[in-house]
Amino acid sequence: MNKKHTVYLLSGSNIGDKASFLWFAVYQISKRIGTIINVSSIYETEPWGVDNQAPYYNQAIHLKTTLPPQKLLSELKNIEKDAGRLPNTHLQPRVLDIDILLIDDLIIQSKNLKVPHSQLINRNFAIIPLAELAPNIIHPTLHLTIQELTQKTGDSLDVKKAY
Repeated sequence: MNKKHTVYLLSGSNIGDKASFLWFAVYQISKRIGTIINVSSIYETEPWGVDNQAPYYNQAIHLKTTLPPQKLLSELKNIEKDAGRLPNTHLQPRVLDIDILLIDDLIIQSKNLKVPHSQLINRNFAIIPLAELAPNIIHPTLHLTIQELTQKTGDSLDVKKAY
């Protein structure tokens, strides 16, 4: 029997019908990766680290999956590609971006996967939707709750509920 992992993801979009791309992600994840437990509200945020881009919509997703972490990452990249994401669009506008925020209490530091997400605690657009779903989860390296971490980001970008 494969172990069921508790996973928290963050999806984002700032091109086209942004909300539809987020719901496409939820649907595809439920079909291809595992059982969706809950999704956060959709939040509108200014682009992080760049200027002159449209605002993003972001949504946290809580799921259970038996996929190992590297296979999970591979499937998420396939979903992004199926939505029309072009390769090499880091910090560029994109139809869909899906990041792994947390997997159980695992700490993974590989070339292509870092869990917990290395920028989670620096980005309001990630930590605020995650706190809606999992305020009392303990960050595996910082040993603070997600809710406590929302007060420590140092990120000044506004994050507001869109839906």
